[in-house]
Amino acid sequence: MINKKIILEFTPEEVKLLAYGAIPNDLKARFKEIAYYLDGREKIKKITLEEIKKSNPKAYDSWTDEEDKKLKSVFLRGCRIKDLANQFQRSTGAIRCRLFRLGLIDEDYPELENRNN
Repeated sequence: MINKKIILEFTPEEVKLLAYGAIPNDLKARFKEIAYYLDGREKIKKITLEEIKKSNPKAYDSWTDEEDKKLKSVFLRGCRIKDLANQFQRSTGAIRCRLFRLGLIDEDYPELENRNN
């Protein structure tokens, strides 16, 4: 049974987001903490943005029009997502998300794609 105190920590706006399936990253992190709490596990270590940017310096930065054009061009020439992540200093997940938003891949695009290069 879920602890009522945990549920009451959500704002009405957050509950609406949950109801419609649009869960922002900060809520996903809170859900992980709740899941660990309910499972009797230790809380997961919170990773700071500074720590994330050590491996992906442009993490969470907005994409510029110039970056979008370059990403599209390089991707269409056959560059692998892993290599794009290194080039654009972002995670592979961020690259996949941006390619999806640009209409260049669909949700079923293979995680480990076999492409030239």
